[in-house]
Amino acid sequence: MSAIPRRDQGGVVPRNTDGEHRGRQQGRLAGPNVLHVDHDGEQIRDAIVRQLAHGPYERSLLYYKPGTSATIVDVLASVELYTQKRFFETT
Repeated sequence: MSAIPRRDQGGVVPRNTDGEHRGRQQGRLAGPNVLHVDHDGEQIRDAIVRQLAHGPYERSLLYYKPGTSATIVDVLASVELYTQKRFFETT
């Protein structure tokens, strides 16, 4: 098994002790391949076992938006690029 999950594999995201998601996960949408569990070793282990038993998930379009690649290309082509660091030759 790969150490880096593929998009179609499941994920396990621990919850805070009060059951709420905070920090990076707070308010974030989660696809059907993500299980939210408490910070509890047994719950985390059980969730991992469920995900492995489930196998690959159907592709989720949760974050899909048509034309995103073209929009990124257009923005990058139209903005003035800059460099934050200056490099000096020391010859």
